[in-house]
Amino acid sequence: MGKKGGNRNKTKEGYEKPRGEAGRAAINDADLPDTASDAASEITHLTLDDDITSVIGDDNLDVEDEDEFGDSPRDRLEEFLDNATHKNPAIRTAAVKNIQVLLTKHYLYETLDKWKSSVIELIEKNIKKSDTEAMLLSTLAALLSVQMGTEIENDLNQVLATMRQLCADPSQSENVRSNCALALGICVYLSSEQPTQIADTLQVLNNVWTAVKVNSTSSNLFNAAIASWSLLADRSSNIRVVVNDYSKIVNYLDAASVDTRVSAGESLGCLYELAFSNLDSEYVFPNHDFILQKLTDLATDSVKYRAKKDRRIQRFTFRQIFEFLRSGETPSVTIKFGSEVLELESFQEKLLYDMCCKFLHGGMNSHLKHNELIRDLFDLGEVVEEINAGAKLSKQQRMIQHKDISRTRNMRRAKQRDKRSTAHAF
Repeated sequence: MGKKGGNRNKTKEGYEKPRGEAGRAAINDADLPDTASDAASEITHLTLDDDITSVIGDDNLDVEDEDEFGDSPRDRLEEFLDNATHKNPAIRTAAVKNIQVLLTKHYLYETLDKWKSSVIELIEKNIKKSDTEAMLLSTLAALLSVQMGTEIENDLNQVLATMRQLCADPSQSENVRSNCALALGICVYLSSEQPTQIADTLQVLNNVWTAVKVNSTSSNLFNAAIASWSLLADRSSNIRVVVNDYSKIVNYLDAASVDTRVSAGESLGCLYELAFSNLDSEYVFPNHDFILQKLTDLATDSVKYRAKKDRRIQRFTFRQIFEFLRSGETPSVTIKFGSEVLELESFQEKLLYDMCCKFLHGGMNSHLKHNELIRDLFDLGEVVEEINAGAKLSKQQRMIQHKDISRTRNMRRAKQRDKRSTAHAF
């Protein structure tokens, strides 16, 4: 996809690490766990286990090598879409699952450009039919956004409204609400630039996570809603109002669930990052010392009744958050895929990567290599074309192949520039 405002997550020009003496001496390094040993065990709390190899740099995970759809996955999309409109729910859901697998494993922008209206119509008609279809189709909406970006902005309005309704409805199952909350974050972040859509989604997500009780033993809904809310926070038209919600988040640092505590901490890191990037390079929370002490306690927690893995995750995560709030030292994660390397150097980038992993699972490596929208978000530059050595293409064939790829890309970008020019004219 063409560059649209650059990477929203990169640090702005003139950035300085936050300063201020509040809480600088609140903790001694000797009181904290060894970062290196913890990092070796847990790279990041939210990264899915089935995609962890992309985080630690194992290039052997390439789902395209095990494609059950044969050599022409694009040819199967029409067949699956036909089955997805069947009257039999079992046939419909099986077809939607197959479409999800296709979009997870392959970047199919050109093919989807022909069928996007059909996919969106499918989501609109069936998302309310059952819990199973609500979860499958909200996930499908997220995958469509990962593939198409703002190309589906106007077409997605009704889908977003329905997902907000499902997410906000307490009578719906927690799984449905959680899935819709996650999908809303990705869909609005990648596919919508309408201020009303962003504001409405932020409000719904805020209402959802603030309604979860601190002593709740179930963390899925809170984690999903606050992750999406944090991702969309830097798109808010009023950053100061969003940042002021930090006090609500601090309450969840005492939550019963370790996942809730960690999600709240990472959200706090995102808000602090947002504050000194947009409000003041010397920004500190009004009760900064109190927050630093809370983070200290969580980073050194050794309560025996907690599982060893939970304690390790919590200590590692909150040490990073503490160092960031104290000195501006942001966490850094290196991800190797193929011959390339992705560096995540902010809480927002880590959050975006983790949320993409939730929907792409083992296909994240493939999308980092081929998906122009994903590469644009993470500033990876142009797609690195890989020629299959086993095919033994001649020099002339390789030149023709590269010309075809470049022509397709240039046509797509020209189309996007024309759309943006038309929009700006109004």
